[in-house]
Amino acid sequence: MFGSEIKALLQHPDVPHEIDQNGVADLLLLGPGRTPGYGVFRTIREVKPAHCGYYMQGSLHLHPYWELHAAVHTDSFAETAAHVRELLTDTSGRMPAFSIDSPRTRRAKYSPSRPPVSKVR
Repeated sequence: MFGSEIKALLQHPDVPHEIDQNGVADLLLLGPGRTPGYGVFRTIREVKPAHCGYYMQGSLHLHPYWELHAAVHTDSFAETAAHVRELLTDTSGRMPAFSIDSPRTRRAKYSPSRPPVSKVR
């Protein structure tokens, strides 16, 4: 059974309204932290961010479709700006409504504490 919200799942008569130890801990501990993949209710699990799932032969299989990998950033500011501009430019060759070339960004580029950077086109 699948539902985008817990309240939808709890409407089904076969889903028990039971809280387990992890659920109690998540409710009582302060802060926004939760146990990833678990809900408050014993029989309800969540699909973690950047995961997809499929149900096959009586069991649910969850797999990550995206992972963030940390790496040292070795590009210069100009190379980074050119790369970001390339990623943000749509297929028509126009920048989207939000732009890395905003007045705020230009002020940051030409601040006295930083040497001027040539405009990337």
